[in-house]
Amino acid sequence: MRRLWPIIAVAIPAVMLVWVVVPINNYLLANAQIADDYMMPVAAFFMLCLVLGLNPLLSLFSLRARLHRSQLAVIYGILLVACLVPSGGLRHMLHPLATTVQRANSEHDVAAAYEELDLPSSLFPDSLEHGVAIPNVDPFIYELKPAAPIPWRAWIPPLFAWSGFILPWYVMMVAMAVIFFAYWRDNERVAFPLLDVMRPLVDVPEEGKRRLPDLFRQPIFWYCFSAVFLMWSLREGSRYWPSTVPALELRIQLGACFTELPWVNIGWWMKRVTIHFVYLGVAFFAPTRISFSVWFFQVVYAIYLMIGRSYLPGFDEQAVTAHRLGAFMAFPFFILWLGRAHLARVVRAVIKPARNDADRAYRLAGLSLLAGLCGMLAWLLWVGVPFMWAFGLVLAGFMFSLTLMRIIAETGLPLFFPDPGYVVMLAKLFPVAWHSAASMYFSGVLGVWFGPGQRASVAVVAAHALGINRKHKVKQHTVMGAVFLVVLVASLVGAGWVHLHMTYRNATPLCGGEIAAWGRNTLDPATAALQEHLRGAGEQTLSERGPGLLFGGGLTVLLYSLCQFIPKWPLHPIGLLGVGTWAVARMWHNVFFGWLAKVLVLKYGGSRLYTKAKAAFIGLIAGEVVAVMAWNLFAAIRGFMGMIYFRPEILPK
Repeated sequence: MRRLWPIIAVAIPAVMLVWVVVPINNYLLANAQIADDYMMPVAAFFMLCLVLGLNPLLSLFSLRARLHRSQLAVIYGILLVACLVPSGGLRHMLHPLATTVQRANSEHDVAAAYEELDLPSSLFPDSLEHGVAIPNVDPFIYELKPAAPIPWRAWIPPLFAWSGFILPWYVMMVAMAVIFFAYWRDNERVAFPLLDVMRPLVDVPEEGKRRLPDLFRQPIFWYCFSAVFLMWSLREGSRYWPSTVPALELRIQLGACFTELPWVNIGWWMKRVTIHFVYLGVAFFAPTRISFSVWFFQVVYAIYLMIGRSYLPGFDEQAVTAHRLGAFMAFPFFILWLGRAHLARVVRAVIKPARNDADRAYRLAGLSLLAGLCGMLAWLLWVGVPFMWAFGLVLAGFMFSLTLMRIIAETGLPLFFPDPGYVVMLAKLFPVAWHSAASMYFSGVLGVWFGPGQRASVAVVAAHALGINRKHKVKQHTVMGAVFLVVLVASLVGAGWVHLHMTYRNATPLCGGEIAAWGRNTLDPATAALQEHLRGAGEQTLSERGPGLLFGGGLTVLLYSLCQFIPKWPLHPIGLLGVGTWAVARMWHNVFFGWLAKVLVLKYGGSRLYTKAKAAFIGLIAGEVVAVMAWNLFAAIRGFMGMIYFRPEILPK
């Protein structure tokens, strides 16, 4: 119990701070987002403050008073999970609901489509009828009058209604993390590159009275940290004081190099280079085959687009999306096949008496996984989705979450998510006569939730949060999983309250524009899919997309098989999953630089130099994290003082 109280004393205030800081930073200030990728800059910065600030201070009084490694690991894991809801989780829930009500109120065809759909009224804060009063949504979008009370009660039914799907989905993903993480780490030897960056942030000195962990006593760490912080400070400072601070440009536009045929038609991601040291640093820790595959596929497909656009009349660029989707469909089956013995153990633990602690842990995780899947299925049936479609959507959610968890475990990419159109594309492969209004609408909704809604996935974050403490076994993982679920539920309420209060009292960010401008329209694809269905359109025959899907799936099967049977085979199919996507297209240059650095270090310095170089690359990452937080804080101070400020351009928007 003595070890538990420090965790509670630090974690609870930190979580509540995240609920407040993240929505205000991301939406009211429209600053660089600090909880929208797997590095979670706000959590990493907080841990740096604990390791470099609080622990050395406590060490002045007593070495026993400082936080231990196991305590720091729990705090870090809780913070990572707490960041999930206040940022992306709410962006894909509150604002899209309000925008949908507003569209139905102002557009007769949208209102008619929703009337045909006949959804439960509790899903939205106001009526979806055309031309009626929407007293709860109008002030949410246009700002509430100063003296008017916030209509909290109007949002309670939507919160409970949508939580009927969201909470089982969370349970499913946390259970998935518990089931697969230890097996992947110990049996399949999956790299988990992000953990190589996260674990030093929970380190404590073990020798004598040293007050700093080994990493932070290495000069190379501080050299790299300072260099990155200085570079970004010059870049951001020149925007405020252009005549005083010299600008250091870390973005290179190469469009002028591609102005003639066929080069003008090359993939757009080849025409710009932006250095992000977080992504470069993490790539250094990834296996070379994985990082090579990520950037190699980007180059190959950029050339493929160039040739097709220049020399092939009628070239279908959507084939690239079909290739990715085919890979997404094939990839999880390899994951399940490789883990078939482990899955059999989990099934036995569920249906037979447990023989040891691990079996009891897997029994609980397996039952939780089934409960989550059944809860998702029941909710879809409640909103009117036919059983077979509901089953298919739940299966898609499971497969997408599993694939995403494996992608990040292999690559360490801090930013990756599936395309929002994947689920609708799959649905359109079936005849229109098999569709229903509800099946197409919720294919659109869940396409967003399973895609950009997993910009920071619960499954991925939970798996890494479980792995921060190397010594934890499956028994401890189940306890941590339960803690994570409590944090997620509390975050829906706590961060939701902050988000509603902030939005009702502020129509626009302090810098102008719209609050959550990007997230407010994320249900529009679902509305479009519904309207297409009601018009009898939207079918996409297998002859159109079938070849692309088969090519992507077949290439994945071939490359994965070669990786299994030829250990030195250089190309992994994981690179195909991110070809031309918004996230990977902005990171692949950094993955290339990180891969190149690792190859050169290993070739000329061997494993000894590689071990020493880790501190340098963690320093690059930490320097960029601190730069993001520092310049966000500077912008926030200016914003609340009524001064002009700029959104830091350190991380991708």
